[in-house]
Amino acid sequence: MSPQRPTQTLDWLIISRPIGVSAILGVGTFILREEPSKVIPLALLVFITYILSLVYWFALRKRLPFRPFVWAQLATDVVLATAIVGFSGGAESQFSLLYFVPVICGALFLVGRGSFTMALLSSISYLLLLASEYRNYFQWLQPGLDVEYVRDYIFLRGYMHVLFFFGVAAMGTYLAERLRKGVQELEDVKLTTDDILENMGAGVITVDAAGRIIYFNWAAGAILDCESGGAGGRMLEEIMPKGAQGLTQLILEGLKASRNEYRREIDIHLGGGRIKPVGVSGKVMENKIGQRRGYLVLFSDLTDVRETQERLKRSERMAAIGQLSADMAHEIRNPLASIRGSVEMLASETDYGGDRKRLMHLVIKETDRLDTIIEHFLRFARSKDPSFRKVSLNRVIEEVLDLVKAHPDFRETIELRTVLSDADATVSADPEQVKQVFLNLCLNSLSAMNDGGQLTIEVLQTDGAFGVAVTDTGIGIKKSAISRIFQPFYSTRKKGIGLGLSIAHKIVEKHEGWIDVESNPGKGSKFTVWLRKSDSSKEGE
Repeated sequence: MSPQRPTQTLDWLIISRPIGVSAILGVGTFILREEPSKVIPLALLVFITYILSLVYWFALRKRLPFRPFVWAQLATDVVLATAIVGFSGGAESQFSLLYFVPVICGALFLVGRGSFTMALLSSISYLLLLASEYRNYFQWLQPGLDVEYVRDYIFLRGYMHVLFFFGVAAMGTYLAERLRKGVQELEDVKLTTDDILENMGAGVITVDAAGRIIYFNWAAGAILDCESGGAGGRMLEEIMPKGAQGLTQLILEGLKASRNEYRREIDIHLGGGRIKPVGVSGKVMENKIGQRRGYLVLFSDLTDVRETQERLKRSERMAAIGQLSADMAHEIRNPLASIRGSVEMLASETDYGGDRKRLMHLVIKETDRLDTIIEHFLRFARSKDPSFRKVSLNRVIEEVLDLVKAHPDFRETIELRTVLSDADATVSADPEQVKQVFLNLCLNSLSAMNDGGQLTIEVLQTDGAFGVAVTDTGIGIKKSAISRIFQPFYSTRKKGIGLGLSIAHKIVEKHEGWIDVESNPGKGSKFTVWLRKSDSSKEGE
């Protein structure tokens, strides 16, 4: 055992000492009940043992140094064993076996030569006791011997005890060392296994054949939004939240089903209406003869995976639509220009009045508006690759604010608030393109605050990226619409073209960044653009 042990390791030794002495000397005093000269000292020794145990108990709570504390206890035990042997018959006492207790405890609690030291101390004490009897030094303590001991007999008693003391010390040290190594190896394996399971990103649940939880790691509690501590030993249904009934049912069915393994995806319904997709793998745990012992389930949160898949699908869909639509838009512009030119010629050469003149101007106006839409779309579909260079986000945001204040949609009822970065918020980006992104987001926020509100632009920072959060207190976006807001021509506004967010999203993707969207209908929206920190390898491309 380690020389530094917690308080609990010595508790059993302190508690077992008075119990063992009471049991052993209780029998001794009963046998010697007709000899008060022996009973009274033995009873006194029992009382002393209780007092010492009480002292040891309180001393242990004082966090005394481990080794000196154990040495003191075991040395005192040798003295007590000597006294018990002396008062219970000396050389004839059967209680000489008590010497083996500190020898064995020395092997268990004291690393190295502890057991041999206790064997030496016990040998010296026992030999001195035999010598004192032989020479009648303590006649008042041991009045006369029942048998006339000869020198050879005393020598044999001492020799055999010393031999056994050191034999037990050698055997105890060997076995204690083996035990110590075995316990250490087991603790190392357990520590390694527990560390692996507790630090896994996936949830791990194991149950026995009755559905009682054997293991429930931290990640399982985090994914299921429940407490993992104290789950061991409880029934599965007691721990699993109501929204995870699908997972609970899978585990219970797995205990009974003929299939040994399965994989599938399910949804976990959490508080607040949240739905978390989870990938589940289950496997039956069997012993060597094929009997089912329980069930092992691994599951992981697929939210990020689903979002990534959705981004990829959206990017592929938008790329295909964009290319096709760009070709069509380019073809539309030619006849559109002809229509506008023809109407202008008719309006200038013919003296129309009233409704006819108004209708001609309307055709020209709507033709211009359609041409603007096509121009925006072509800019979206055929956006050029960014020219990377070092860009200060603080400076770009200041320029964007000037453009926002000069825009027709900006009103005095809208309060502008900025939180710039104290650090050097520098990213690798195309300055004009990122300016377009932030401007589009700000204009989108302005259009969401018809009755006024607050527009906040804040610079954020993580380990590898800077973020620019554009937050408004406008009408917000419905949850069902968030997945579509980056699609071209999708707009929640009657006058919106539906390309501002699409253009912003495409530019950010070309910068290898991403946009996070948070929105609460009736309270506002928050768009956060994340861009990688300045990378000299991309600059100048």
